[in-house]
Amino acid sequence: MNQQYFPDEPPRRNVHDAQPPGEHHADAPPPPPPGPPPGGPGGDPRNDPRWVYSPHASRDESREIPYFSRGYQPVETANRPPPRRRHGPLSALSTGAGILGFAFLLIGLLSQVFDWDTQSNPLQEFFDPQPQAPQVVPDGEGSVDSLIAGLDHVHEGIAVDWEAGGQHTGEGLDPGQAVGSAPGVCMGDTQVYQYMGFGTGVVVSSSGLAITNYHVVDSSTSVNITMADTEQQYSATVLGRDAAQDIAVLQIDTEETLPVASINADGVNVKDRVAGVGNAGGQGYLTSVVGEVGGLNETIHIEPPEPGSRGQWYENLIMITADIVPGYSGGPTVDANGQVIGISTAASQDTNNTEDAFGYAVPIVHALEVVEQVLNGDESGGVVIGSGGGLGIVVASEPNGGARVVEISPGSAGEAIGLQPGDVLLEIDGADVVNSSFISRFVRDRNPGDEVEVLWQTEEGETKQATATLDEAEIN
Repeated sequence: MNQQYFPDEPPRRNVHDAQPPGEHHADAPPPPPPGPPPGGPGGDPRNDPRWVYSPHASRDESREIPYFSRGYQPVETANRPPPRRRHGPLSALSTGAGILGFAFLLIGLLSQVFDWDTQSNPLQEFFDPQPQAPQVVPDGEGSVDSLIAGLDHVHEGIAVDWEAGGQHTGEGLDPGQAVGSAPGVCMGDTQVYQYMGFGTGVVVSSSGLAITNYHVVDSSTSVNITMADTEQQYSATVLGRDAAQDIAVLQIDTEETLPVASINADGVNVKDRVAGVGNAGGQGYLTSVVGEVGGLNETIHIEPPEPGSRGQWYENLIMITADIVPGYSGGPTVDANGQVIGISTAASQDTNNTEDAFGYAVPIVHALEVVEQVLNGDESGGVVIGSGGGLGIVVASEPNGGARVVEISPGSAGEAIGLQPGDVLLEIDGADVVNSSFISRFVRDRNPGDEVEVLWQTEEGETKQATATLDEAEIN
């Protein structure tokens, strides 16, 4: 059965005027097709099925500030009471010394009266800050076993409203129930040049390691994270990914200790009750949709984003009978105890009936195996660590195959081998360049510094071939 990614692709607004219609940066997604704005009169994105519409920007800073919303107004200078007399620095030092001296005497007296353990240091404990919560981090080897040991049933999990959930029937998809508590779950929004996208993620170490779908961050120039329970916001870096499993590994840029998700590493069985949790429709908060396990070890086919490209096959997935919708991408699928058993990755398409809607999740242990590879620098099996490769060119798909060069960045790998605007890329490393999406994904699945053989045809019809050393891609 053909399936699709959740359509979490960014709203295609404000396309750069300097980029002609139909062109595609080799390291970026294609712009919208030429013609009038989609979505009816005025180009309202809410009426365009390709766009995921959010009623508010997730980074909106126009919210009311609570302190000022309580009616605070500046006090006029004329109405202020006379200022108190300020004491000099000597007075402050004397007062502080007196307080410290009294504290030392009091603690010494109490230690004698109560015979405190001589191994402890009450004075040190008095001045030390409260101890931080223990960090859940992988060991030096970054093994799956250590990750599982730090996450398996570490807390009560995500609070799903099981009583209210699963009651939706008939036409229309389940809107879901608000989630009261979801420790270790985050919402993500991405910048893709002038596009925006969003999804969900799961924190797997208190030092800020997190996982989401690769298609959530694919082609992004920046990734921002909002913790679901605290609404704290951070930027994030893509450490690596496995496109074949649709898993990306993120490092949330913070020195704070973050809450982690709690997982069930033992998996689930068919007919077990489960729920998908995510930032549905980019709404800015989490909801859950309840269903049951409909199948294990499922294989599905993802339709390609551009005709002529190869589709993607995903294997060993958990199928769930819940109404997974855009925004749940990268979010947790949880068991009846709120423990994470998978990462939502795909859903049924072309249905608006809850009886026909279902989703798929990557088992959490498989997702953690990708984390292990990234932490250990292991790029086997399709895992790419760090930034991918790039040719530094803008290309457009040709009707009969190939990708026409539209623009070349100065000093880029493409310029170094002599590519010119108007040239048509025919092959790369012996593989036919079927369109612009193909060449973009091909080079980003390589590493900067890798060499690739490029075959192209000039505008005059001359065929040329050269070896290009890939640059570092500017996008994820």
